[in-house]
Amino acid sequence: MIRHQIPQKKINMMRRQFIRGDETTYRIAKKLGISTVTSWRYINEFKRIKATYPERLKDMNFFMPEEPKSHRLTPLYVNFIKVLPRLLAAEKPGVKAKPVWRKYRAMYPNGYAYLPFTALFYEWIKVNDVPEIPKLLASMPEYDVKALKKWRHSSDHRKWQIATTLLMALQTSGYKTITDKAETTNETIKNWISTYLSKGLVAFKPPIHKIFPTVIKRMKQRAENLIKLLHEPPTTHGLNRTSWTITALTICMKRFTLKKFLGCKHLIPLERMDTVSKSRETCLRAKTLSTVKRSINYNVSCNVCGKTRSSFRLTSTDL
Repeated sequence: MIRHQIPQKKINMMRRQFIRGDETTYRIAKKLGISTVTSWRYINEFKRIKATYPERLKDMNFFMPEEPKSHRLTPLYVNFIKVLPRLLAAEKPGVKAKPVWRKYRAMYPNGYAYLPFTALFYEWIKVNDVPEIPKLLASMPEYDVKALKKWRHSSDHRKWQIATTLLMALQTSGYKTITDKAETTNETIKNWISTYLSKGLVAFKPPIHKIFPTVIKRMKQRAENLIKLLHEPPTTHGLNRTSWTITALTICMKRFTLKKFLGCKHLIPLERMDTVSKSRETCLRAKTLSTVKRSINYNVSCNVCGKTRSSFRLTSTDL
C-alpha cells in the first residue's frame, strides 16, 4: 500500500475514528475531504494492524510491514541467480560488484549491463547474508557507545575525532571513509583502534599535568618579586619614572635574576642592565638566523661588592 499521499494529520484522525469504533469509510471520507477509496484502504490497513499487532494500534507511526517485491523471473534474471553463487564462491569476502560483473559478462556477453547488475548484486547479497569483510571493531560495550556519543557532541576536537573513529569502525571495514570524516591519517586511526582494544576508553583521558616542585618554587619566587616591585616606586630602582611599565618591570626582573646569580644583595647598575639587554637582543637575533646556540655567555660583576662570575647564560626563561 502506498502510504502518506495525504497529510499525516488526516491519517491520525482516521486512526482515532477507527479506535473509537467508527469504520464507516463514506463518513470519514466526507469529513476529511478525501476519496472513499483512500479511506477504505486505510481502514483496511488499521484492521490488519488490529488483528496482527493489537498493541501497536495506538502507535500513530506504525504501519504493517510490507515484504519486498520479488523480481520478475525473466531469462536474464534466472541466469543471474544461477551463476552468481558460483562467481562469489571464487571471490574473497567483501568483494565489490565490478570484478564479479566482468566474469559474468565473460560468461554471458548479452547479460546485464554494469549498473543494473550492481543493483541486483548488492540486493542479492543483502538478502542472502553473504559474508563480508570483518569490521575494524567487532563489538563494543553499551556504556562505551554512550560515552562516545557524548564525546561526539563535545567541544573538544580530539574527543570528537576519537569518537567518530571508533563508532565508524563498528560499521565499516575500510579506513578511507573514516579518514575523510575524522580528518586524520590512517596511522592515527590504527593507533586509536589498537589503543582502545588494549586499554579501553581510559587510555584516551588527558594526562594529569604535573609541575615539578622546583618550577613551582621558581614561579612563586617570580610572583613575589613582581608584587614587591609593584609596591615600590620605580625611582627606588634607579628609573626616572613615576609609574611602572612592562619595559621597566622587565629590566628590574632581570636585576633579580642577576643578583641571584651573583649571590649579592646589591642593585645591578643600569649600565650593566643595558649590556644584558643588548646581549639578549643579539642572542634572539642569532637564534632566528640559526647561527649560534640558544643562549649567549658573558661575564657579569657587581660594581658595589665586586663579585664576579663568568659564563652567565641568559635565556628566555630568565624573565
